[in-house]
Amino acid sequence: MDTGERDPRHGVTGAKTLEGPNEYGLELSLKMHEELKNLHTFETEENLERRKNVLRHLSKMVKDWVYETAVSKGLPDDVARAAGGGIFAFGSYRLGVVLKDADVDALLLAPKHADRDSFFETFQKKLSETKAVKNIVPVAGAHTPVIKFTFAGVDIDLVFASLPIDRIDPTQGVGDDNIVSGLTDGMTRSVNGARVAEKIIELIPNYDSFREALYLVKVWAVRRGIYGNKWGYLAGVTCALLVARVCQLFPNFSPAQLVACFFEFYRRHDWRRPITLKDINQDYAKQMEEGFSHHRVWNPKQDKKDFQHKMPVITPAFPGMNSTHNVFTSTLEAMKREFKRGAEITGSLIADDANRKTREDVYSTQQAPSSTPNTSPTGKPILPSAPASMWKRLLVEAKTEVFRDHRHFLEVRVVGHTEKLYDQWKGFVESRVRFLYMALETNVHGYETTLRPWPEWFKDPTVAAPAKACITYCAMTFKPKDEALANSQPVNLRHHIANFTTDLQKHWKIQGGTQMQLSNHEVEIKICHKPRKEIPDFIKQALSSSTHSNKTPAASPASVLSPPPGTTPSPPGPAAAPVTGPGVLSASASTELLPPPAAAASAGAVGGMPEEGSMQMQDFSGYQEGDVQDAAGLDMSLLRQMLQPDEGAEGGGGSGDANGALPSLSGGVNGESADSAAGLEEHEGGGRKRRAEERGDDATQAEFGDAAPSSAKKPRETHPDEEGEQRQADAPMGGEEGAGASATETRKPVAKQPPPASRGPPKISVKLKPKKK
Repeated sequence: MDTGERDPRHGVTGAKTLEGPNEYGLELSLKMHEELKNLHTFETEENLERRKNVLRHLSKMVKDWVYETAVSKGLPDDVARAAGGGIFAFGSYRLGVVLKDADVDALLLAPKHADRDSFFETFQKKLSETKAVKNIVPVAGAHTPVIKFTFAGVDIDLVFASLPIDRIDPTQGVGDDNIVSGLTDGMTRSVNGARVAEKIIELIPNYDSFREALYLVKVWAVRRGIYGNKWGYLAGVTCALLVARVCQLFPNFSPAQLVACFFEFYRRHDWRRPITLKDINQDYAKQMEEGFSHHRVWNPKQDKKDFQHKMPVITPAFPGMNSTHNVFTSTLEAMKREFKRGAEITGSLIADDANRKTREDVYSTQQAPSSTPNTSPTGKPILPSAPASMWKRLLVEAKTEVFRDHRHFLEVRVVGHTEKLYDQWKGFVESRVRFLYMALETNVHGYETTLRPWPEWFKDPTVAAPAKACITYCAMTFKPKDEALANSQPVNLRHHIANFTTDLQKHWKIQGGTQMQLSNHEVEIKICHKPRKEIPDFIKQALSSSTHSNKTPAASPASVLSPPPGTTPSPPGPAAAPVTGPGVLSASASTELLPPPAAAASAGAVGGMPEEGSMQMQDFSGYQEGDVQDAAGLDMSLLRQMLQPDEGAEGGGGSGDANGALPSLSGGVNGESADSAAGLEEHEGGGRKRRAEERGDDATQAEFGDAAPSSAKKPRETHPDEEGEQRQADAPMGGEEGAGASATETRKPVAKQPPPASRGPPKISVKLKPKKK
């Protein structure tokens, strides 16, 4: 580690190693690129050039609009022509990671006389008068003003921001923090999309390796069904931030090595600790300056909502914000499982690198790493996956797995009677459906509910034109809280569905929709429980296509969701009368009252899966201290050393965390010593001691001079979630050191300082209209 001034491109902790790529990593990087090409994920040169032309035409339209708006408001002609205005691309397009048919995120930056009202009136009209522009969907009621449209076949999400100045010079860029001085929260969010992209590029040490690794991670997230901020999964900017952090830690690694480190690093990460690319104390200091004090910086010590975030990944542009505030417990657990799966598949790359460098007893100097599998001194196999198949295995679509491995689903079906209404209604429902999932996750009486939303809409071909409809599904697993009542207490979803439809109706009118559209059934939503066997045939057909795309033998649509031979089919649920939701929004839940899971499971497991209600949320913590083999038999000793906290980390890494950001959300923030924050968890050696206590490791505790642990378990702390319900706090993971307990061991939780008191849930007023006889 360097003793001098730290390179900001290496993050707040500095690089873990400056070692360069090895031949095996470079070879696998080429294979990784080939696999991405085989999946047709890269955009063609022709379409990339079309995007550039569209942005050039859009930029000219913006300058003309700013000029026309200035003249209409009485400004002199010379002042109006000098007013400027510009288009700034951000997101995946700015980062150079454009997936096939992906949309383009762009910021329209205008001077003060072109305000928000003008954007949704005169500029929207200008768009509608352009022949190449179609499918215009304004989102006027959103916190961040945006118009979505298609320009010459390119989907554009155009965000708007107006600065309190008379002239915009597009050549100045948006990197200067002074640009957000005096802006409202909404306008700051609009500008910060472009600012975050510029800051990421500034803070990464190797752009080419970052870009290639990010391609792989985004494709992986999409195919594994954990991509989509509105659904509670990873956003595009979150993927970029996570990859950028790994690039800071291993600045000279090849793209394939970065991907392997990505999965292993986040498999071990304690998600109560945020991921940051810079010292967040810089934002706290900026917040104290004149003109910036009104901006809200992510701070779990001062804001209870920030404290409740499940997976904080903080943006590097001032003011720092959490890019994953939509994540809830079920989606976090799904992402943890995928990080673990990715680490097990790509771990051989890291293991081979470690063996070549440090373990000649495993691989001889003459033996190629891609040869037949060898064994470690403990007799466990090494290199379980061949290089040629590694990326194929990693990128297998999870769609069929999710639908096959669950027996109960929540179906959400939206209908719009015109294409424009359909697009508006679908986007609106998608932006709010996570609230229904969060309510079901925490409030189903008598049951612990685990959800797996699939972040995709399936087109419904059964609706006659010009109406359009689509369906999305969320897999559900229920575990009775009281086994004694397992056979008698049904699962009741009616109340939550009714509340959600009422909430939709209220917010639809706030967003600019009308009661007339609801009353005339111009937009509709139907929510119901669907047993696996009742999934529509066109969905099975889509899943069959997905199976075929994974290069497995093509399956017939009818057999895609069928359990393997020799298993007992799932018993049918009771037929219940349709339930009408509040107002005209139909909560057509034909079976919101499900049979008791235990009773349904008594007929036997389906499809070789565990019985309903027996699906446990596994603990994917790191390896035990001193254990050189992971579950797949891989030697991970070198990477564990790299991922251990730095001794006496400086520069905002007061926690000594491998990420160098905040320690625990129950503790202090960057730069604070362990003594300065009450309840701050132990660091360095103390962290190892805490993890030893969690798994009951007597030998490791003896190292710290402690007595043998007591067999009595301490009660776990609970804290309120975003809906105000009491939820059991997540057990601490092994952290970067990988010293946590295995998934099969009983762990002893550590008593923590109680979290701040909840402000109480944002209660939704529910008034169900009486049913008409």
